Formats: sequence, C-alpha cells, structure tokens
Amino acid sequence: MNFTVSGRLRALAVAGIFCMGLGGLLLHAKIHWIFKGGEFQPTNLVPLVATLTSVLIVTALFSTGRHSATAQLINGMACIIGIVTMTHYMIVELDGAYSLKAILIYGTLADSLILAGKWALGQMLFEIDLDRAAGRGLNDRAKRPAYWRYLRAPWWGFHLAAMGGVYALGVLVF
Repeated sequence: MNFTVSGRLRALAVAGIFCMGLGGLLLHAKIHWIFKGGEFQPTNLVPLVATLTSVLIVTALFSTGRHSATAQLINGMACIIGIVTMTHYMIVELDGAYSLKAILIYGTLADSLILAGKWALGQMLFEIDLDRAAGRGLNDRAKRPAYWRYLRAPWWGFHLAAMGGVYALGVLVF
C-alpha cells in the first residue's frame, strides 16, 4: 500500500470512479431495466454493458496504476457517449418544452455533470500515474512524454464535439 500523498489521492480517486460507476449502474438498472412489462428490451443492454464496463474494467485498470492511459480512454469515451446520448434523451423527453426548470429538474443535466466529474477523476488518475511513471512529483512540470498531449482537455473537448455532431447528424438523417 502506497501511503504517499499521491498514493492516498489515487486510492480516493479510484474509489470515486468505482462509486460513480456503481451509482450509474444502479441508476440505469432503475431507469432502463432490461425487462419491462415482462418483455425483454434489447436496447436497454447498452446502458447495462456500458456501466458494467465502467464498474469492473475501468476500476480494475485504474487500480493497477500501469494501465491508466487505457483506463482513461475507456472512461473518457464512455463519459462522452453518456453525455451525448443523455442530452439526446433529454431533448426527446422535454419535447420542445425547454425552460430552465425543465432542464435543471426534469432533464439529464445533473447526470451529465456527474459523468463530467467521473471524467475529471479519471484524468486526475492518469496525470498522477504519468508523473509517477516518469519519476516526478505532482508539482514537477518537467517535459512529459509525447503521447501525454493526446489525453489533454482540448483533445477530449474535440472528441465530445465531434461525437456529438456525428450523433446529431445521424439522428437528423436517419
């Protein structure tokens, strides 16, 4: 067990990733249960598989510390897909009745913000592990490996916009 400051921060962040993933799994089980009215709903398997992946695989990869880049890629893409699809769900469910109250209370904005927090925890774990692998402390801003720039916030922002745009185009065309 690593009892350094970064080790304790890692443990807390991994626990946070696990709890957010488990909370998402339970929320999806309540909202998108795979059996509704006694009938199997195959489309509800997607949220189930995504949240099971988040709880089991992403947590396990982050726990090792050596696979943080892979874990953050899976975590980040799952968060982006979740934000995009929940935003679409909110647009469909509100059916044009958009108001601040409707978006804040009845929409999926809170769920999307939880996913954004989950992404931020994963990004923190990635940064801690990258610095640890390079033998640096948390505050050392020495030159980082070239691949580090690909998992920075602008990279994720571009992918959120691109995936959201492709999803919107698919909804409009099909």
